[in-house]
Amino acid sequence: MRWIPGGPLSLLPVHAAGHHGFGAAGRERRTVLDRVVSSCTPTVRALGHARERAAARSATTGR
Repeated sequence: MRWIPGGPLSLLPVHAAGHHGFGAAGRERRTVLDRVVSSCTPTVRALGHARERAAARSATTGR
């Protein structure tokens, strides 16, 4: 999952969203971090640039 927040939302730690209760042991955790691997990027353009570089690098090295 990639987070690309914009405007005032970009100031919040949205990757840590969820119910962070300290209940009984064995209680199911209900946070975003328990369900996905998060990746943050400042803009969609930066994400596109990074993906293009990775694709070019893998084409060159064969990986």
